[in-house]
Amino acid sequence: MKYLSPKEFDAKFDELYSNIKSSFLKLETREEYNEYDETEWNSVPPIRIHDIIMKAQEALMKFKDEDKELVERGVVLKRVRVLRYPLNKYCLRQFSSYRISQDNGEKIYIMDNEKKLDEISEGQIRDFVIFDEQAVLLHQYEDNNFVGGTLFETESEVEPFLKTFQGLEQESIPFNQYLKYMNLQIPNLA
Repeated sequence: MKYLSPKEFDAKFDELYSNIKSSFLKLETREEYNEYDETEWNSVPPIRIHDIIMKAQEALMKFKDEDKELVERGVVLKRVRVLRYPLNKYCLRQFSSYRISQDNGEKIYIMDNEKKLDEISEGQIRDFVIFDEQAVLLHQYEDNNFVGGTLFETESEVEPFLKTFQGLEQESIPFNQYLKYMNLQIPNLA
């Protein structure tokens, strides 16, 4: 286990992602993140949300070929997104990006189990990514700002994260099924 500054975390993420062989698993648990210079997502005017969605989708399009190449090689890209209600504008903005991620080959699942939400709210489960079931980057946030994280690389350190991800995935539903169930229509603006 090793703590990493934001710069070290990003460098390690890039290193691990560029050498991925079998799987990339991502868990997102926070209601919102400070991105695009926004800290209060529910007060963002609609025109600004539109501009942010366009920027987010443009950024994802830059990884389209890389992600598709990974999937063609047999790499599994999965994400579990934990939701709380009512949905805020950040989640709705994120949903627009999920369309592109899915087109790029990522499998996205939505989890809204109240019991698990209580565990997440208590800080027992936090955002993380797992690379090839061999390394974990655990994100650390303060006031919704990313401040670095922790790297885990031994089997005994990685195993609990893998079990957590698999358990949450089993309790989740595919993103498109969730959209239909909730009668949500998310436009693809790109």
